[in-house]
Amino acid sequence: MAWLTPFNKPLTEWRGRSVWLVGASSGIGLACAKALHALGAKVCVSARQEALLQAFVSEHPGCMALPLNVTDAQAVQAAARIVQAQHGLDVVMYCAGVYQPLRATDYNLAVMEQHMAVNYHGALYVLDAVLPALLAQGHGHLSLVSSVAGYRGLPQSLAYGPSKAALTHLGEALYLECHQPRVCRDAADGAKPIHHARAHHANASRPIYCARLARGLV
Repeated sequence: MAWLTPFNKPLTEWRGRSVWLVGASSGIGLACAKALHALGAKVCVSARQEALLQAFVSEHPGCMALPLNVTDAQAVQAAARIVQAQHGLDVVMYCAGVYQPLRATDYNLAVMEQHMAVNYHGALYVLDAVLPALLAQGHGHLSLVSSVAGYRGLPQSLAYGPSKAALTHLGEALYLECHQPRVCRDAADGAKPIHHARAHHANASRPIYCARLARGLV
Protein backbone atom coordinates (compact mmCIF):
# COMPACT_ATOMS: atom_id res chain seq x y z
CA MET A 1 0.00 0.00 0.00
CA ALA A 2 1.20 3.50 -0.82
CA TRP A 3 1.07 4.73 2.77
CA LEU A 4 3.60 2.05 3.75
CA THR A 5 6.12 3.26 1.16
CA PRO A 6 9.24 4.75 2.84
CA PHE A 7 9.57 8.51 2.57
CA ASN A 8 13.18 8.26 1.44
CA LYS A 9 15.31 5.59 -0.16
CA PRO A 10 17.12 3.64 2.59
CA LEU A 11 20.79 4.45 3.08
CA THR A 12 22.78 1.47 1.86
CA GLU A 13 26.34 2.71 2.33
CA TRP A 14 27.25 3.68 5.89
CA ARG A 15 31.04 3.39 5.75
CA GLY A 16 32.60 6.72 6.62
CA ARG A 17 29.31 8.48 7.37
CA SER A 18 29.24 10.53 10.55
CA VAL A 19 26.25 9.55 12.68
CA TRP A 20 25.15 11.26 15.89
CA LEU A 21 22.76 9.12 17.93
CA VAL A 22 20.97 11.00 20.69
CA GLY A 23 19.59 8.64 23.31
CA ALA A 24 22.02 5.77 22.73
CA SER A 25 22.99 4.46 26.16
CA SER A 26 20.51 1.58 26.05
CA GLY A 27 17.67 0.00 24.14
CA ILE A 28 17.01 0.83 20.50
CA GLY A 29 19.51 3.69 20.36
CA LEU A 30 22.35 1.53 21.66
CA ALA A 31 21.43 -1.29 19.28
CA CYS A 32 21.47 1.14 16.35
CA ALA A 33 24.86 2.47 17.45
CA LYS A 34 26.29 -1.06 17.50
CA ALA A 35 24.82 -1.88 14.11
CA LEU A 36 26.08 1.33 12.51
CA HIS A 37 29.58 0.86 13.92
CA ALA A 38 29.63 -2.64 12.44
CA LEU A 39 28.67 -1.15 9.08
CA GLY A 40 31.63 1.23 9.18
CA ALA A 41 29.92 4.45 10.26
CA LYS A 42 31.67 7.06 12.44
CA VAL A 43 29.44 6.89 15.49
CA CYS A 44 28.93 9.49 18.20
CA VAL A 45 26.63 8.50 21.07
CA SER A 46 24.87 10.84 23.48
CA ALA A 47 22.72 10.23 26.55
CA ARG A 48 22.63 11.20 30.22
CA GLN A 49 24.48 8.15 31.57
CA GLU A 50 28.15 8.85 30.86
CA ALA A 51 29.38 5.53 32.25
CA LEU A 52 27.26 3.57 29.76
CA LEU A 53 28.48 5.74 26.89
CA GLN A 54 32.10 5.20 27.86
CA ALA A 55 31.52 1.46 28.11
CA PHE A 56 30.21 1.50 24.54
CA VAL A 57 33.17 3.51 23.26
CA SER A 58 35.66 1.21 24.99
CA GLU A 59 34.12 -1.76 23.18
CA HIS A 60 33.78 0.02 19.83
CA PRO A 61 37.07 1.70 18.82
CA GLY A 62 36.78 4.97 16.94
CA CYS A 63 33.44 5.96 18.43
CA MET A 64 32.84 9.17 20.36
CA ALA A 65 30.88 9.67 23.59
CA LEU A 66 29.21 12.95 24.44
CA PRO A 67 27.05 13.02 27.61
CA LEU A 68 23.88 15.03 27.14
CA ASN A 69 20.55 15.78 28.79
CA VAL A 70 18.13 16.45 25.93
CA THR A 71 15.88 18.58 28.13
CA ASP A 72 18.66 21.19 28.43
CA ALA A 73 18.43 23.34 25.30
CA GLN A 74 21.75 25.11 25.87
CA ALA A 75 23.54 21.82 26.45
CA VAL A 76 22.10 20.47 23.19
CA GLN A 77 23.40 23.51 21.30
CA ALA A 78 26.87 23.08 22.81
CA ALA A 79 26.91 19.35 22.05
CA ALA A 80 25.89 19.93 18.44
CA ARG A 81 28.76 22.37 17.97
CA ILE A 82 31.22 19.81 19.36
CA VAL A 83 29.86 17.03 17.17
CA GLN A 84 29.99 19.15 14.05
CA ALA A 85 33.54 20.33 14.74
CA GLN A 86 35.06 17.04 15.85
CA HIS A 87 32.89 14.42 14.23
CA GLY A 88 30.86 15.88 11.37
CA LEU A 89 27.11 15.76 10.70
CA ASP A 90 25.91 13.38 8.02
CA VAL A 91 23.14 11.64 9.95
CA VAL A 92 21.38 12.63 13.18
CA MET A 93 19.15 10.05 14.88
CA TYR A 94 16.91 11.05 17.77
CA CYS A 95 16.31 7.91 19.84
CA ALA A 96 15.79 9.49 23.27
CA GLY A 97 12.58 8.49 24.96
CA VAL A 98 10.83 7.86 28.23
CA TYR A 99 7.88 5.58 28.97
CA GLN A 100 5.82 5.30 32.12
CA PRO A 101 2.39 3.64 32.15
CA LEU A 102 -0.32 6.14 33.02
CA ARG A 103 -4.09 5.88 33.27
CA ALA A 104 -6.66 8.62 33.70
CA THR A 105 -7.39 7.40 37.22
CA ASP A 106 -3.75 8.11 38.12
CA TYR A 107 -3.37 11.30 36.12
CA ASN A 108 -0.10 13.04 36.96
CA LEU A 109 0.80 16.35 35.33
CA ALA A 110 4.51 15.96 36.10
CA VAL A 111 4.59 12.62 34.27
CA MET A 112 2.74 14.12 31.30
CA GLU A 113 5.20 16.98 31.11
CA GLN A 114 8.23 14.68 31.47
CA HIS A 115 7.14 12.65 28.44
CA MET A 116 6.73 15.77 26.34
CA ALA A 117 10.07 17.15 27.56
CA VAL A 118 12.06 14.07 26.57
CA ASN A 119 10.08 12.53 23.72
CA TYR A 120 9.16 15.73 21.89
CA HIS A 121 10.78 18.91 23.21
CA GLY A 122 14.20 17.22 23.23
CA ALA A 123 13.78 16.51 19.53
CA LEU A 124 12.93 20.18 18.97
CA TYR A 125 16.12 21.21 20.76
CA VAL A 126 18.17 18.86 18.59
CA LEU A 127 16.53 20.15 15.42
CA ASP A 128 17.18 23.73 16.50
CA ALA A 129 20.84 22.85 16.93
CA VAL A 130 21.47 20.82 13.76
CA LEU A 131 18.92 21.74 11.11
CA PRO A 132 20.51 25.09 10.14
CA ALA A 133 23.89 23.38 9.75
CA LEU A 134 22.45 20.56 7.64
CA LEU A 135 20.64 23.01 5.39
CA ALA A 136 23.76 25.14 5.05
CA GLN A 137 25.96 22.21 4.07
CA GLY A 138 23.38 21.01 1.56
CA HIS A 139 23.24 17.37 2.62
CA GLY A 140 22.36 15.24 5.59
CA HIS A 141 19.80 12.90 7.06
CA LEU A 142 17.46 13.27 10.05
CA SER A 143 15.80 10.30 11.74
CA LEU A 144 13.20 10.62 14.51
CA VAL A 145 12.51 7.27 16.17
CA SER A 146 8.82 7.36 16.99
CA SER A 147 6.20 4.68 17.75
CA VAL A 148 2.90 3.36 16.51
CA ALA A 149 1.68 4.25 20.01
CA GLY A 150 1.35 7.74 18.53
CA TYR A 151 -1.13 6.68 15.85
CA ARG A 152 -4.07 6.14 18.18
CA GLY A 153 -4.90 5.97 21.87
CA LEU A 154 -3.73 2.86 23.71
CA PRO A 155 -4.25 1.64 27.29
CA GLN A 156 -1.77 3.05 29.82
CA SER A 157 -0.31 5.39 27.18
CA LEU A 158 -1.93 8.59 28.37
CA ALA A 159 1.47 10.29 28.61
CA TYR A 160 3.52 8.34 26.08
CA GLY A 161 1.12 8.21 23.13
CA PRO A 162 0.53 11.95 22.70
CA SER A 163 4.26 12.69 22.89
CA LYS A 164 4.96 10.17 20.13
CA ALA A 165 2.04 11.46 18.06
CA ALA A 166 3.63 14.90 18.19
CA LEU A 167 7.02 13.47 17.18
CA THR A 168 5.56 11.60 14.21
CA HIS A 169 3.64 14.67 13.06
CA LEU A 170 6.84 16.71 13.38
CA GLY A 171 8.72 14.22 11.21
CA GLU A 172 6.05 14.22 8.52
CA ALA A 173 5.98 18.00 8.40
CA LEU A 174 9.78 18.09 8.27
CA TYR A 175 9.74 15.75 5.31
CA LEU A 176 7.53 18.13 3.36
CA GLU A 177 9.70 21.10 4.28
CA CYS A 178 13.05 19.42 3.62
CA HIS A 179 12.15 17.29 0.62
CA GLN A 180 13.22 19.89 -1.93
CA PRO A 181 16.53 20.84 -0.27
CA ARG A 182 19.07 18.05 -0.02
CA VAL A 183 18.25 17.26 3.58
CA CYS A 184 16.17 14.12 4.07
CA ARG A 185 14.01 13.03 6.98
CA ASP A 186 12.89 9.61 8.15
CA ALA A 187 9.96 8.92 10.46
CA ALA A 188 11.22 5.65 11.90
CA ASP A 189 8.07 4.24 13.42
CA GLY A 190 9.23 0.64 13.25
CA ALA A 191 5.65 -0.65 13.19
CA LYS A 192 4.63 -2.99 16.00
CA PRO A 193 8.06 -3.71 17.52
CA ILE A 194 8.55 -0.19 18.91
CA HIS A 195 4.94 -0.17 20.05
CA HIS A 196 5.49 -3.29 22.10
CA ALA A 197 8.87 -2.17 23.38
CA ARG A 198 7.47 1.08 24.67
CA ALA A 199 3.75 0.79 25.30
CA HIS A 200 4.04 -2.58 27.01
CA HIS A 201 7.55 -1.96 28.33
CA ALA A 202 8.32 -5.67 28.04
CA ASN A 203 11.14 -5.79 25.52
CA ALA A 204 12.79 -2.37 25.62
CA SER A 205 15.90 -3.61 27.43
CA ARG A 206 16.28 -6.99 25.71
CA PRO A 207 19.46 -6.87 23.59
CA ILE A 208 18.34 -9.49 21.05
CA TYR A 209 15.00 -7.77 20.50
CA CYS A 210 16.58 -4.32 20.12
CA ALA A 211 19.27 -5.65 17.79
CA ARG A 212 16.58 -7.11 15.51
CA LEU A 213 14.73 -3.80 15.47
CA ALA A 214 17.94 -1.87 14.80
CA ARG A 215 18.57 -3.94 11.69
CA GLY A 216 15.23 -2.72 10.38
CA LEU A 217 16.09 0.90 11.06
CA VAL A 218 19.59 0.97 9.55
